[in-house]
Amino acid sequence: MAYGQTGSGKTHTMVGKTMDSDVADAGIIPRCLRDIFRTPSQPASTAPSSAATEKRVLVTQMRASYVQVYCERVFDLLDPTSSSITNNHNALQIRETEDRGVFVDGVTMRPVSNAHDCVALMEQGNANRTVAATAMNAHSSRSHAILTIHVTTSLGTDGTSESEVYQSQLNLVDLAGSERVKKSLVRGAQVHELKAINLSLSALGNCISALSKQQSHVPYRDSKLTRLLQNSLGGNAKTALIITVNPDASEASECHATLQFGQRAMKVQVRATVNVVPDYKRLVDALQAKVDAQLDRLNDLDMDLQAAKQNEAMLQNQLEEARLETSQVKFELQAMAKMTTAATAIPTQEQSSDVSGERATTPLMQDAVAQQAVAFEAKVCELVQDHKRELAQLKHRYDQQMDTHKHVANRANQEWHNVEHELSAERTAHLATIAEVREAKEKLWSTERDTTIRIADLSQEKKDLETQLAATLKLVHEAEAKVRQLTEKAAALEAGKGQLETSIDANFVSRAQVNEMEALYADAIAKLQHRVESLETSNVQKALASKLPPVKDPLAKASSSKAVVVDGLIPKKAVPRIGRVVPAGRR
Repeated sequence: MAYGQTGSGKTHTMVGKTMDSDVADAGIIPRCLRDIFRTPSQPASTAPSSAATEKRVLVTQMRASYVQVYCERVFDLLDPTSSSITNNHNALQIRETEDRGVFVDGVTMRPVSNAHDCVALMEQGNANRTVAATAMNAHSSRSHAILTIHVTTSLGTDGTSESEVYQSQLNLVDLAGSERVKKSLVRGAQVHELKAINLSLSALGNCISALSKQQSHVPYRDSKLTRLLQNSLGGNAKTALIITVNPDASEASECHATLQFGQRAMKVQVRATVNVVPDYKRLVDALQAKVDAQLDRLNDLDMDLQAAKQNEAMLQNQLEEARLETSQVKFELQAMAKMTTAATAIPTQEQSSDVSGERATTPLMQDAVAQQAVAFEAKVCELVQDHKRELAQLKHRYDQQMDTHKHVANRANQEWHNVEHELSAERTAHLATIAEVREAKEKLWSTERDTTIRIADLSQEKKDLETQLAATLKLVHEAEAKVRQLTEKAAALEAGKGQLETSIDANFVSRAQVNEMEALYADAIAKLQHRVESLETSNVQKALASKLPPVKDPLAKASSSKAVVVDGLIPKKAVPRIGRVVPAGRR
């Protein structure tokens, strides 16, 4: 993966000037493809089988996919119908399962057999990739491109049953560069592209920071880019990160940020192990096939054993028959011997009787009888020898057949015991595999159940948090309304305060003036009371005078003037303006 500012050489480093891996200017991607197809796949457990008859067969399948992450949406670059970025329906979804991990649902997977096939796929995908010209790069990548090589290696016996399956993948990532609007001078839709690029790169930086600090939670789901690279960043992987910087002095801050990213990435600890896929169905089928083969072999041996037993019984019957024939022949020989003795005895008796009664027989008759007896005995001896010879041959053949059948029976018993032992071992392994499958299924069900419960709990927590958030937002809105009302009241009070201060400045009266006015009022009241008394006295005098005849008084004019003077005893300044308040600073 190449990381850096826009225009710093990421695409040049990953792809190079040409996709030909044999030239000196070739990038990392063509070099990786060349090395992958040059090196034969050898899994860790490719040791020869213990059985000399079993031959290990290695089958490798390679497939390639090419996607781009544009504005937080994933598009398939190998499918022209779905690579259009203007239609949101063409965006692919990211899924995650227990057996496949994180993957892009519905992405095109093309089988490849050499580096040229991959290069052709990349050229097809690059034709559909989104690029644009900016002030910093005439051919700026506006999306993150990820080329993935999926390798599946099957290791089996006899070229049929696949007992071991290995899976791995290589992600070759060409990231879009970080940008600033004031430097790249982008406008319109490119501003949204810039925001999406910086957002995904920021999410990548957050994930690297969390992994370097070994935090329990890593925010992979903050961006589609980090979600796709989840296994490559902190999972079962080996990750190579290339940092590219711009040597211009004006890009010092961007260079510093890029180097900090690389420094954090160096602290991430990864561990790569071989991914062995436990294909339980294939293992069960293979074990079942072995068990069936052993059962067939056992049945064949059982049939051979039964045939050997039948042959043994037949030979036993033949032996009994031979014994009976031998006994019968012996009986016949004994009878013939007795008859021979009787035949030789008859001529002797006849001769004695003839001698006694008549004349003796001639010597010619005696010789004939003797010859017949000798011939008969010779024939009997020959028959006995032939019979003994036949019996010996029959016994020898019987002994050979018995030895052969015993050997076959012993070998069948030995093979039967071996097959029984192998069958027992296979049965034990089969039961252990079934137990593992059952345990794996139980774990899967338990995980699914726990996941369902956890999802339900999280959904309920989400609903509760949304309810609390709504209540909090309502309180915030009410508080903001109250704050606005209080602000308006404060503004009104400030305005009233100014008016009051103006009124106070205009109407303020000091304490000394109040005391002075009180004294003036008291003096004025006393004078008014005195005048009222004088007026009452004057009225009384006028009433009395009206009853008397008028008398010219030369002093009336002077009295009238004095009365006016009396009215003037109350000066105008003795009645001040009431309610005037003077500010304290103007006292």
